[in-house]
Formats: sequence, structure tokens, C-alpha cells
Amino acid sequence: MVSYERQHDKDPNYYIVGLNTDFEFPLHFHRCFELTLVLEGEMQVRREKESFTLKAGDMIFVGSNCIHDQRTVGHSESLIAIFNPDIVAAVASKFLNHPLKMPVLRNVSEHSIKTFKSLYEHHLWEKEGNENIAFTKGALYSLVGLFVDQIDLNVENYYADRHILLGKIFEYVEQHKETPCTLDEVSKELEYSSVYLSRFFHQNTGMPYHEYAQMVKMNHACYLLKNTRWSILDISIQCGYASLSSFNRSFKQIVGMNPTAYRKMN
Repeated sequence: MVSYERQHDKDPNYYIVGLNTDFEFPLHFHRCFELTLVLEGEMQVRREKESFTLKAGDMIFVGSNCIHDQRTVGHSESLIAIFNPDIVAAVASKFLNHPLKMPVLRNVSEHSIKTFKSLYEHHLWEKEGNENIAFTKGALYSLVGLFVDQIDLNVENYYADRHILLGKIFEYVEQHKETPCTLDEVSKELEYSSVYLSRFFHQNTGMPYHEYAQMVKMNHACYLLKNTRWSILDISIQCGYASLSSFNRSFKQIVGMNPTAYRKMN
């Protein structure tokens, strides 16, 4: 799991489209634009300090360096496209320089849903060596164009140096999720006071640092429960917990069931 994407910034034609079931991802940000369309069920998406509930037929746009996360409510199926802004260069500057009045579109048309599905199918086709960038650009322009009317040209939008520090915090937690990863540890590593870092993180993400670190650990635990045969004790150690009981307690609090039940369900 990568929480802070930078590796694709140099490829002007980079894009990826995924069909996801019960998708979840913790707070992160990247230069790429991101579109999420819910096909079934319900998702909770946090974008900067706002939280949106998306149901079937709803689509959300996330711009460059916009802090966001995704969480499934019960069950969901969704299409997610992540792509370099250069692909839609003719309109990208407007999205880069101005905020959206509303980043969510409710009940998008059947035509738009078909366009998104075609983009996903085309992406699978491209992975087999069949490239057609013209189709990709056309589909993404069509989908992004749905949000053009939501651009607030009267307000300048900028991302200050706060994203540099947030990126370092996200990266630290991702790389040290097998440790306790306390606020004191990350503060010492980044050479900030823990009081300042705690206030900074909460002001810019809307959640306490310890909740974010715990969420990353639980995300990793879910992945290991699904994809390995490791014992739950070993997984708790890999996620930086000192005891199995504290791991089980945290897992049930965040995921809604104990690790054993989660593994059986998946």
C-alpha cells in the first residue's frame, strides 16, 4: 500500500482504472486527479475537511494534492480512475488553480456510467498491449468535463507547504506501521514538537494523529488477513501491537468485527 504517490508524476499519459469491491484507503494525497464512481452500495469519502456519503450513481472528483480517503459503508462496488492532470491539459489548469463549489455529482447519467465502464474495459485491453491514448483522453475529458461547472473561478486555490509536512507524516507512518508509531516518535524523526505536530495534523486532516496511525495499521492488518496464512498473533506483531488483546480490541473497534471473523468472511 502506498500512501503518498509521486512515482507517476513524470509520465504525462499515466492513468489507472480499477473496479473495486468494498474498497477502503486511508488518508493520502497525490498530484494525480482522481474520479470515483459508486456502482453499488455506499461509500464514505473524506476530501480535505469535508466528508461525503456516496451511493450508487454518485461520482466524486479529487484534485491534485487534495487530502482524501475512502471507506465502504457495509458494501460497495466502485470504479476509481487515477490519472495525470496532463491527460486533460486543456482544462487541468482551472482545476489546479481554483476549488470546486461541490466535488460530488449525484445520480450521473447512464451515458457517463457507460463511459466510465468503457474506460475501465479499455484499460484492461491496454494492459494486453493494445494502446489507444485518444480513447483514454476522450473518456477522461468527458468525465472531468462534468465538473467544470462546479469550478469556482472567483476563488484562488493553492496548496501551501503544509502538504510537504503532511506527506512526510503519511510516509513515516506507512514505513513504520510495524512499530508503535507514536506521535512522539514521528515528532522526533521530523524534528517538530509533539504539541505542534498534533495540532497541525488535526487542523489539516480533521482527525487526531493516533486515529490515523491506527487506521493505517488496521488497513495493513486487513490486507494480511486476506492475503496471508499468518497467525493473528503474527499479524498483530507486524502491525506494531504489544499484545494480542490490544490488537483484537482495536481491530473490532475500527473494522466492526474481530480478526478471526474478518478472515472467515474474506
